[in-house]
Amino acid sequence: MQYFKKTLKYLIIILAYFSFYNINAINFQTEDVYKITIVSSKNYKPTVDALLKNLHESKYNVKIIYLSNKPLKILSTDLVISLGRTSTKKAFEHLFKTHNSEVTIQYKSPALLSVLIPKFQYEKYLEEIKKLKYDLPKDQGFFSAIYREQPISRILESIQEIFPKVKNIGVLISNYDKSVLKALNQETKKRDLNLILTKNQYSHTLIKSLIKTLEQCDILLALPDPNIFNPFTSKGIFVSSFRRGVPVFGYTKTYVDAGAVAAIYSTPAQIAKQLVDTINVFFKNSHKLPRVSSPKYFSLAKNKKILNLLDSVKPQGESIKNLENKKLKELNNNE
Repeated sequence: MQYFKKTLKYLIIILAYFSFYNINAINFQTEDVYKITIVSSKNYKPTVDALLKNLHESKYNVKIIYLSNKPLKILSTDLVISLGRTSTKKAFEHLFKTHNSEVTIQYKSPALLSVLIPKFQYEKYLEEIKKLKYDLPKDQGFFSAIYREQPISRILESIQEIFPKVKNIGVLISNYDKSVLKALNQETKKRDLNLILTKNQYSHTLIKSLIKTLEQCDILLALPDPNIFNPFTSKGIFVSSFRRGVPVFGYTKTYVDAGAVAAIYSTPAQIAKQLVDTINVFFKNSHKLPRVSSPKYFSLAKNKKILNLLDSVKPQGESIKNLENKKLKELNNNE
């Protein structure tokens, strides 16, 4: 009998041990591990690296796909993050395929967050999605974006802080986003500024359109319009503006280094920080993405050399254009 009691005691201890072990094993297995797939080109690698640095590895299972000539394959995942226009195009085509059936079907693909894309591109894709025969969530939490463009209000506020006396804002565009132009009109009127808007459709008329704009404005605001500002045209625009004494307000730090007076932009680390915020909201909000937004975190870069030149004429209330004209007159008198 004593032997039986002893055996039973050990058996109870063993059962208790394994019960405890199994419960912990179950808890461990059911602990949420979120699956994220990042689709990107190598150009956005600094942003990808900054994002990975800020995500808790134990909580997220992250797969990175850098674009190549091979067809894009996105396997089981909760969230797809596409960086840039090309990545968004490929991810969109992969996730939102048109099906042949005439019957509306349930959308079962993962959510798509497009990062650093133009506003017009997101709205174009949104319209395309509506045409597909999918039973889509009404809140559109399956597809959102962080725009490439900085808010117009933020840009104009920075311009007025640096140049309180600036009145005429010059903008050169091609077929740019109408909603951005609407915001430009509204924000300039709100701040009692004059908007000098010049449209240019052809590459051979760009310089002519630029000169027309520079003759009427105090500062030239560069927008991320690839038909106007690109690696082939930027240098010519900076040279022409500098010769006419009109400062350029850019949208990247590279432009400040190249001769722009200042620029509002978001660094890879700042975009990554916003991405972490968005990812956390997504998984806490039943896998629903927040609404589209502009870059939340940003930096202001200034060209001190040009600003010092401007500061030297502020007491006289002169513009940089007047200063350059004076310099030219002095040079002519010395010849």
